[in-house]
Amino acid sequence: KIINSGSFKNTNKLILKKNNIKRKVGCLVIPEGIFEECYKLFMFSISCAKIMPDINFIWRLHPSLDFKSVMKKMGDNIKIPENIIFSKNKNIENDIKLSRFALYRGSSSIATAFMSGLYPIYLRQKSELEIDPLYYIKFCNFKADTPAKFKNLLINFLNKKKTIHKKFKKRAWNNSEKCYRNLSEKVVINSLKIN
Repeated sequence: KIINSGSFKNTNKLILKKNNIKRKVGCLVIPEGIFEECYKLFMFSISCAKIMPDINFIWRLHPSLDFKSVMKKMGDNIKIPENIIFSKNKNIENDIKLSRFALYRGSSSIATAFMSGLYPIYLRQKSELEIDPLYYIKFCNFKADTPAKFKNLLINFLNKKKTIHKKFKKRAWNNSEKCYRNLSEKVVINSLKIN
């Protein structure tokens, strides 16, 4: 049985931010702090970057990893397209400001990105159990398993009217309580009580 006791990342500390899209449209790539997950997302985003040169892909690492060690494991023969950016920002909010989309798998940071109005796109792998942290938010259940599908999703989003984008951001914010709620010690204590 899984019990949601809340989080220190409550919604009172999060602010819906306007995205900076004066230049290229950005896609924030946020893997978990596991090399295998970095490899999956980074290799997929390299393929996407090649067919979408007008999109900046911002690679953001978990604090437990660094780009030097990750890139060394990925191999020297991997060519990084010019529209891939290695994030140096300490706070994810700075990367969110440069993005309109977020490519993810199991990272909990997707909740912050989603609540800030980014369109979340889950990288689906065939014959694999999904690890989507946003599985319960049905209205934004966007998934891609090929670069072509990912591109189609982005084109579809970018062609939407401004009013649709505003409604999405408002709906994402209204669903923020499903992502984060205040930490409750009572929930933990009550769950430990013997009936």
